[in-house]
Amino acid sequence: MPPRKGATVTLTGLTAAEDVFGALSAAAPEGWRVEFVEGAIHVTGPGDGGHAEIVSSVSGQVRAHRKGLGCYTGLGLHLPGTSPEGRGLPDLVIATKGSFRNSLEFQAPGAVMLVGEVTSAVTAERDRGPKLRGYAAAGIPFYLLIDRERNQAV
Repeated sequence: MPPRKGATVTLTGLTAAEDVFGALSAAAPEGWRVEFVEGAIHVTGPGDGGHAEIVSSVSGQVRAHRKGLGCYTGLGLHLPGTSPEGRGLPDLVIATKGSFRNSLEFQAPGAVMLVGEVTSAVTAERDRGPKLRGYAAAGIPFYLLIDRERNQAV
């Protein structure tokens, strides 16, 4: 049975949290996302069609204007500087093409120019707070938030 959409688990102790994160990541059905942000593990189901359309539109705009940039979806990022070290799965990562030619599941954020998130009712508060802080602590220079609940891009 898949985890409940939008479930959050908060644990103390890095080893316990790392073990649970690994187990949930391994057990998550395809399309489900498991993130570790500000000490909390978040399990989120696949986005809806509107979410996918927004990510596709932003990706298309970047590709149309900057041929040397890659638009990555489903790319995991280490979030150093967070406590404990986090792991995020942004909806969109913009970096120079060829920046991630390795087999790592979670990439170092050094090459990332921008991360983008598209909110849903389940993820909005996490996207506005903990993920914003995690990306900033990791040194990612730009954060694009498409906030569907507030009908704004920030």
